[in-house]
Amino acid sequence: MTEVIAGVTIPDTELVRAVTSIVRQAEDDTLFNHSRRVFLWGSLKAAARGLDVDPELAYVGGMFHDLGLTAAHGTKDQRFEIDGADMARKLLLDFGRTAQEATNVWLAIALHTTPEVPHHL
Repeated sequence: MTEVIAGVTIPDTELVRAVTSIVRQAEDDTLFNHSRRVFLWGSLKAAARGLDVDPELAYVGGMFHDLGLTAAHGTKDQRFEIDGADMARKLLLDFGRTAQEATNVWLAIALHTTPEVPHHL
């Protein structure tokens, strides 16, 4: 069933359902709701700027951006952003998304706490 929040449609796809399940199992309510708000806010900002954004890719990026903070998906040998980015890339490729799409989402997640770097890409 399609869910609409603040005028933003949550994509109703197999990929989105898998992402929601992964995040729901790993994150508490606070972090899960934060991740959903990131997707929603990003979608609203993109629409206001007239940007054409793939909603599935935006959902994966928003939902996985802090996944590395969880005990289930965080590692001890790299930054939490990389943990979430790595998981997102693998999942996207497993679901048949292109390598470029997976790389773009990886970059968005991996660099989300370093806002000055993307301006140089």
